Amino acid sequence: MRVNLADVIDAIDTINEDETYFYSIQDEEIVYALEDDEDDEFFIPLPTKEEVNDYQNMVNFTETIEDDKKRDWFENAIHGKGAFRRFRATLERFGMETEWYDYLEACHRELAIEWCEQHGIVYDTSVRSEEVDDDWDEEDDVVEKKEPIKRIQIPLRFVRVDEDNYMSALSLCDTYLQELDQYAGVSSFSDYERAQDYLEEALEEKDIYVLSDHGRFIAMAICRMNGCITTITDLCVVKDKRRSGVARQLVQKIQDEEVEPLQFEVPTNNPTMHAFLQAIGYAKVIHTTYSK
Repeated sequence: MRVNLADVIDAIDTINEDETYFYSIQDEEIVYALEDDEDDEFFIPLPTKEEVNDYQNMVNFTETIEDDKKRDWFENAIHGKGAFRRFRATLERFGMETEWYDYLEACHRELAIEWCEQHGIVYDTSVRSEEVDDDWDEEDDVVEKKEPIKRIQIPLRFVRVDEDNYMSALSLCDTYLQELDQYAGVSSFSDYERAQDYLEEALEEKDIYVLSDHGRFIAMAICRMNGCITTITDLCVVKDKRRSGVARQLVQKIQDEEVEPLQFEVPTNNPTMHAFLQAIGYAKVIHTTYSK
């Protein structure tokens, strides 16, 4: 599943209490409302007005204002009936409309990205810098050239996998299981059902984390929690992102969440993982476990 992130953001920007937007799985596009005869199984609802929660965005924006006097004005404005109207008037008073709309745009973009990742949808960040007018005069000798497509760069994101988005890790897990077979010297072939069972079993007892590259899951770690000790039992990276520091980045993200050093369980017949862990500073404590 794919979508242009700008389309999701546009829907979030324009949503109101009486409207619902959906993502069509079959057409891979945002639609305004479902027809009566359409099966909602093939549609994913976008965030509602309540989930967008622009009032909370106003509160959070107010907390970012460093000037005490201005912040007091905004804090008074956002309480009670008519908060949105008073908030806008306060923005105009201090000439802070641009700061607010930049902040709101960032909030809606973050929500759109989180929604894509939650539902396993790969998002495209390419946008045109300027819309092209379709109503140009055919008699004109000169037609303005279209602006080149620009792509917004979004850093890799640390995402926890759950029952809503684990299917997006299916291909990654399938490749990983095939490689484990190869290390064990057994015949290997693609088996998505096995990969699905593997992930579903892991979700029952373990935590799964991934790095998301515009909604594409490019690295995955499966973790077993035992008190304050976190042990990574599985770690894999898509082939086209290997040797790029992605695995190290994922391990560091997980370590940042933990108090105690991470541990790793590694099959003895996986030389690639043994070499990787030694390269990033881990030492073998028993024949299959590494620790710092």
